[in-house]
Amino acid sequence: MTRSVIRTAVVVLSLSFALAVGGCGGAAQKQPAAQEPPVSSQTKVSGLMSVEDPTTMSLAQITEGLKELINTGEGTVAARVQALFDKWKIKPFLSTVLVLEGDLNGDKQNEVVAEYKDPKSVNCAGTLFVFHQKDKTWQVERPAEEILSPSLYALADLNQDGVNEIVWGSNSVGANTANTTVYVTAWAPGSFRRLPGEISMTNATVEVQGQSLVLKGNTKGGFGAGSAQRERVDTYKWVDGALKAVDKQFVASDFAYHRLLDGLLAEEFGKVEEAAKAYADATWKPVLPEGDAVAPEMRDQLTIAVGAMARFRNALLMMQKQTPSEIVGKVLNGTPPPFDGLGKAAAGAKTREEACSAAISWVGAHPDFLKALGSPRGYANPQWKGPDLCGPLPNF
Repeated sequence: MTRSVIRTAVVVLSLSFALAVGGCGGAAQKQPAAQEPPVSSQTKVSGLMSVEDPTTMSLAQITEGLKELINTGEGTVAARVQALFDKWKIKPFLSTVLVLEGDLNGDKQNEVVAEYKDPKSVNCAGTLFVFHQKDKTWQVERPAEEILSPSLYALADLNQDGVNEIVWGSNSVGANTANTTVYVTAWAPGSFRRLPGEISMTNATVEVQGQSLVLKGNTKGGFGAGSAQRERVDTYKWVDGALKAVDKQFVASDFAYHRLLDGLLAEEFGKVEEAAKAYADATWKPVLPEGDAVAPEMRDQLTIAVGAMARFRNALLMMQKQTPSEIVGKVLNGTPPPFDGLGKAAAGAKTREEACSAAISWVGAHPDFLKALGSPRGYANPQWKGPDLCGPLPNF
């Protein structure tokens, strides 16, 4: 890992470890701002290094105490904040970072950013603190809302405006799966502005690679999730005023079912040749590894259904390229019974739209096809409906 002003931090959400360290649980949703008591003259907020239990203080009181702490004594702000968190036994959520330094507003001075979690909170509610200088005095700011288990990943210029944003997020851990929601926030004195873009993944690591935000994970644990899952890598970039997914890829596999999913993802992101190769592979490779990925009585039907779907999607790509109809017909007619009707229904179509309409009508009359296509065991696998025949990979 490179240590620099723009530092990449990686969080590996290992479920067993997360539960072992106390398991910050709860729903993956933003928490409302806490109703805090005002700083009271009866409550000591100075001398935070002598405070043993921060949960006896409100966030407003801790914020006030932090301001005094960093404006007195010796050592850098980052070191003093880190020492305080060490005393309070506040630890990163696995491999995230508690304290980072970098210029957030282009004034050529480094701000200090720290994640804070209530160490006794059931859901690890917490916030971010930003420390910055004004008239040679350090100030402390934080967002209005608290979130579940805040995690600080990096400071990086993702929107290419010349200054760093704060890459952070919220982690919630359920019975079997951890979910990460990532936020990218621009800061200026008195302002926290969250950049547009929906970014989340289960059991994820989060990295900044240049001007790309990369999430790796997307597998789900626990009984019932299924063994046909694969890790996925999602890449986000700043496009047209928002952080958007520009690529998604599963880890490589030589099984037909997986190659079908690879083709659908590749097609979604405009990689037509890659999609065509994946669809072709899905027509002849073994459908899934031996074991519990699919019930034995469904393996043969799944094999035929995957092949039929792959031929159909490849034919749609050919239609878009205006491939001669006789070549398209040969592709569509390569499926054996009982699902050969899918290709036959679409074979006479002259356009993608006509082929899709015919295929959806056929599937409506033959529900066993979608049942077979969705037969891999576990809820963490896609389940298709008729319109999905011509759409992107269904969410799962």
